Amino acid sequence: MKSRIFNMTLLLIGVSSVIYAQKVISQKDAINLAWTQNQNLKIIGLEVENQKQLLGTAKELPKTSFDLQYGRTQVATMNDYTLSFSQQFSHPKYYKLVADVLNKNLELVKKNENIRKNELSFLIKNIYSKNAYWINLERFLNEQNTVLSSIVKATLI
Repeated sequence: MKSRIFNMTLLLIGVSSVIYAQKVISQKDAINLAWTQNQNLKIIGLEVENQKQLLGTAKELPKTSFDLQYGRTQVATMNDYTLSFSQQFSHPKYYKLVADVLNKNLELVKKNENIRKNELSFLIKNIYSKNAYWINLERFLNEQNTVLSSIVKATLI
């Protein structure tokens, strides 16, 4: 029974050491990792692709309409048919304005993506600087502790 508890303890220690294992990465690598893993940036990237796809539709012509009627359409006593095709065009300025709007939307989404990337970079840089501050403070306090401990030992002797 004791060996089973001992084995379970070793297993739990092994699992916890894997869970809490940390890898030190550079600030630049952290920023790149955040850019690739951030869900908001992925969504904005999809919006950029969507706007690029919509840009191609700016000069798309309307579809041709086809109409066929069979029966007593013109004369009440005999069956006949009518066939018609139609396609409506807008003023050329309309297509230019649509293209301008889609270009502006694409620029807006790209700027939004850059803003989000800058915000994320700022947050990571802020975390790195705070971490460096706390590490240096701990190092300084340990040095002060060593100095003060040696002073206390010297006064007690």
